[in-house]
Parts: sequence; structure tokens; C-alpha cells
Amino acid sequence: MDGLFSAVEVDAPAGAKPGWRLERLEVYNWGTFDAAVYTLDLGGDDALLTGDIGSGKSTLVDAVTTLLLRSDRINYNKAAGADSRERRQEWYSMLLAIGNQRGWKTGAAAHRYRERFGVWPRDLIEVAKAPDLEVRNWMKARQIAFLKGKAKSEAGAGAHAA
Repeated sequence: MDGLFSAVEVDAPAGAKPGWRLERLEVYNWGTFDAAVYTLDLGGDDALLTGDIGSGKSTLVDAVTTLLLRSDRINYNKAAGADSRERRQEWYSMLLAIGNQRGWKTGAAAHRYRERFGVWPRDLIEVAKAPDLEVRNWMKARQIAFLKGKAKSEAGAGAHAA
């Protein structure tokens, strides 16, 4: 017996690897994989997922996790860790990209980063990266909070003027 299960125990054809095997993964509009269908052909073989920071390794793991687990059991991007240096670099890079798109003044992305993490983005690389869903949703929530505060303040000012 080579491993935990032999091919005979799981009633698999001779030479087949036991257990469930991933043949192919296709992602479309999933995290950073948008505007096209991206395919990873594994053919049921083992694979090692490697790449640079922000290349989509955790995004692919999240895609497979979504297929295998109930929604209440999923902890997305667990590999990166919410407060890891890698994830903080990703956040800063994505905030820089949003700032470039929206014409923010120099330093505005650093202020947003400080709002999110409570510290300035020291020793992080100034490189823009397309924002993922988490960052876009966080920015949307901040905009809604700002507009609600602005409307409340304007309503209060209008009441004092009358």
C-alpha cells in the first residue's frame, strides 16, 4: 500500500490515483480573473501553485474552496492572512490603483490605508494593482458612510438656518 488508500480499496482502475482529482478549473469574473475565461488544466495530477505577490494564487484556492465547502464554512484568502505584510502590500497597491483611476492627490492612498489598518504604509512598494472585490467593497462602504455623514451634517445645518 503506497498511501492512506490503495487503488483497490477505493475501487479505482489500475494505475489510477485514488480519491477525488481536479481535472480542470475555469474561472471567469472571479477576483482578479476577469474579462476572460482562465483555465488551469491539471488532468487529475498533483500541482504546486506558485507566483508573485498578487498573482492570484489565493484567488484560485478561494475558487476551489467555494466549490467544496458550505458558504458558512469558508474563510476566503486564509493563506494570505488578513494582517500579513503580503496582504497589506496588496491593499496598498490596490488603493494606489483606485487613486490613479479617480485622480486622488498624492498621499490619499496612504491616508485610506491608515484608515483601514491604523498605521501608515511604511516600507511598502508604490506599485498599483487592480483592486479585488474586498477592497472595492470596503471603498464603497467608506463612500456610503461619508455621504450619510455629509447628508446628516447638511440636514443639521439646514435646520439651524431656518
